[in-house]
Amino acid sequence: PEHQISRHWFPDGTLSTYTEWRANAMEGWFRTWHPNGQLKSEGHHQANQRDGVWRFWNSDGHPTEVVTYRQGEEVSRESTPQP
Repeated sequence: PEHQISRHWFPDGTLSTYTEWRANAMEGWFRTWHPNGQLKSEGHHQANQRDGVWRFWNSDGHPTEVVTYRQGEEVSRESTPQP
């Protein structure tokens, strides 16, 4: 199946989302950014569902939580204390 990538930007041109697709389904990396350019979230999709470890950050770049998914179902969540 053909691998595709989609990207979306904020009005100022800063990247807001990055999605990998295969056979018209989200499959692979998915990343989002805050308007200031800091990474907001990162994880993998498999067959349009979150799968594996997803990481989240606040707009200052500090990690906020790590969530693990299995075929779209949340199996664990760990919050990170903020400085």
